[in-house]
Amino acid sequence: MAVMTDSRSFEIVQSEGSLGRNLPQRLGRALWLPMLLMAVMAFAAGFVVAIIRANEVADDGAIEDIEAMRHVVASPRCSSVSPRFSRRNR
Repeated sequence: MAVMTDSRSFEIVQSEGSLGRNLPQRLGRALWLPMLLMAVMAFAAGFVVAIIRANEVADDGAIEDIEAMRHVVASPRCSSVSPRFSRRNR
């Protein structure tokens, strides 16, 4: 490997072949399918709970029950989306 210096003072490493994948790329390659399946399952669970809440609204259910289910409906939907946008602070 040869180390060269650019005119802007960056060190550039030039190699004959590929250096391979780094850790985030290897993790992404291994975990994309399980993460996709978890997101689909959480979205489906949220959809089922939303149907149950809509049925309570249509049948003139108790207001307390309908309001209590409002947060239960939002929880699975948020859990299917939030892991994709969260980052660990180091």
